[in-house]
Amino acid sequence: MGRGWGSGSGRKRMGVVHGMARAGAAREGATHASPLRVGAARVEITPVIGGPMAGYFKERRSTGILDPLYARALVMETDETRIGIVAVDAVCLKSAVTRAVRENAGPAFSAIMVAATHTHTGPVTRSIFDIPADDTFLKALPERIAAALTEAEARLSPVTIHAVRAAVPGLAFNRRYSMNDGSVKMNPGLGNPNIVAPAGPVDPDAVLVTFERLDGTAAASIAHFALHLDTTSGTEYSADYPAGLLARIESALGPDHRSLFLLGFCGDVNHIDVAGPPSQSGPSQAQAIGEKIANALLDALPNRQKLPAGPIRAESAWITGIRRPLSRDHHAAFEAIAAGREWSGDDPLDADIPETLRPMYARERLALMNEPATEDVEAQVLRVGDLAIVGAPGEMFSQYQLDLKRVGCAVALPVSLANGYAGYIPTRKAFAEGGYETWLSRSSFLSPDTGDRWAASVKTLLERVAASAGGSWQVKGKR
Repeated sequence: MGRGWGSGSGRKRMGVVHGMARAGAAREGATHASPLRVGAARVEITPVIGGPMAGYFKERRSTGILDPLYARALVMETDETRIGIVAVDAVCLKSAVTRAVRENAGPAFSAIMVAATHTHTGPVTRSIFDIPADDTFLKALPERIAAALTEAEARLSPVTIHAVRAAVPGLAFNRRYSMNDGSVKMNPGLGNPNIVAPAGPVDPDAVLVTFERLDGTAAASIAHFALHLDTTSGTEYSADYPAGLLARIESALGPDHRSLFLLGFCGDVNHIDVAGPPSQSGPSQAQAIGEKIANALLDALPNRQKLPAGPIRAESAWITGIRRPLSRDHHAAFEAIAAGREWSGDDPLDADIPETLRPMYARERLALMNEPATEDVEAQVLRVGDLAIVGAPGEMFSQYQLDLKRVGCAVALPVSLANGYAGYIPTRKAFAEGGYETWLSRSSFLSPDTGDRWAASVKTLLERVAASAGGSWQVKGKR
């Protein structure tokens, strides 16, 4: 994404797509002369008040609704192909949710991406850190997503595609810091004199993709930014800063318009400025962040670039993620630490896990001992003209987003937590440094090479969708 545009089930492994993921496969020779049609819709999914909330190390129960949670769907089709993208206001979603949505959709869709926005003020959707998943919410969710897709289909209309990028500095900060003792710490504290420098990069660019009807009105849009959705806090359900962001965009682009938010790669990025003021979280701060992103995009909108409205292509591949090994020899140690009993032997937990969290992390290790040795990790690429939407099922670190933006298409949107949950996926460098995102648990369990293997698979898929459309993208970098 260069500076030249805008301003400011039957499945096989490693590069072989499953049955519904190869869009246009039956008509490889088809041109994209047929018009692109797009429809968007949203369906509310807010759980009942009093339910458990995700995002932290201790259980919280919701006490109200700050703003509703939604499943927001976007459907795109030509005469040859139909694909769907759904953004769900949830901290994460296991692959079973995507699988159910795809199976329910059937052959009408060539490909579907289901992505969580990662709000930390939503329901618990994955059992973790002593907090069980809200099975009632999860059981009803695929049907609500299906309803959003159905409504989006009903709103299909011919469109053109436009995109604009806007830099929004001062919002996203790498939350991992190199310290003067040689360690790397997450969120080391405001004004900490031992901070040397951030340990990784951020991407300050926001992107808005608009789908405009032939009469010039906006039918739908995609907003994209890479910043952890943990700015609201509290015990009221909220979609976090995208609530204000999308409300502002929808208000500006017209009443018959729906927008959805796709989260970029930000496993190591949040909104905390260690040189900033004491109070940086809460509903007002979340609203301000959302509005700042929206206003930057809307200010840049007159300079948007028109993109080709086709063809549509989609590819998926799975890599077999290897879980980091756990020795059964440590079972007794984990049991003792988990129960708060004194343990005289070697402590197998990471040395930098705080004392107050060690029993919980011991329980996480015990839970992981019951998990399989491998985890399927999906890489998905959706191409619409010169727009590439790339899904990863984990919390990828920011460096992977910056690498993906070197693809030779006009707009590349990396999407976190798409089609499953594989926990944090740090870079090899971050694994060597250690820190919270690398501590072995149900939020970080795959081997250090997972990110690089996923990126290599995506490179192959990008080349494939370019070739199948009769053109080429320059995909830079090593495999």
